[in-house]
Amino acid sequence: MRERFKGDYSKMADFVYAKSIFTNRERLDKFIADPSLRLFNPIRVSHFITALEIIFKLRDKYDDDKKVIHQTQAFVEACLR
Repeated sequence: MRERFKGDYSKMADFVYAKSIFTNRERLDKFIADPSLRLFNPIRVSHFITALEIIFKLRDKYDDDKKVIHQTQAFVEACLR
């Protein structure tokens, strides 16, 4: 994935979204009516895992940034008292 999209998460997201069964009701209904193991081939599983890793890293970064923001805000508020 890194080589294919060269760090462009927008392109990767577009690719994943285009292949997803969750993009519209018709695709989801079609899958539910006839689940196919081809959706779970190693390449797609690899793409899914890569996407999850990115999501978790971004979430962790957001959580860390949120803590810093709250600490800074508390410090500024304490200084203003």
